[in-house]
Amino acid sequence: MEPVEPTRWDVAYASFPSIDRWLTAEIDGTYWDAVLVRLRAAQAAVPVQTLDDEVHKSLRAAALNTGALEGLHAADRGLTLTVIADAAWQAALE
Repeated sequence: MEPVEPTRWDVAYASFPSIDRWLTAEIDGTYWDAVLVRLRAAQAAVPVQTLDDEVHKSLRAAALNTGALEGLHAADRGLTLTVIADAAWQAALE
């Protein structure tokens, strides 16, 4: 097997900071309060059923990809999109 050249993304990767760094991190509450206001406004503008459908599709995709990460099965972008589309198809029948 030939060695793979690192891509620009590989070179730019930085691992997560240590837990010590997270424990001393300062959080800008004003910023996150504003984000929450915008999120709630966006949520209020969408029908509840649409939100439920999107959460369901996201959970299916996350479950599929988690299984792939755990080595339970192989998954690629096409399979993930197929699973999401299947969830949308099933929701349309309900």
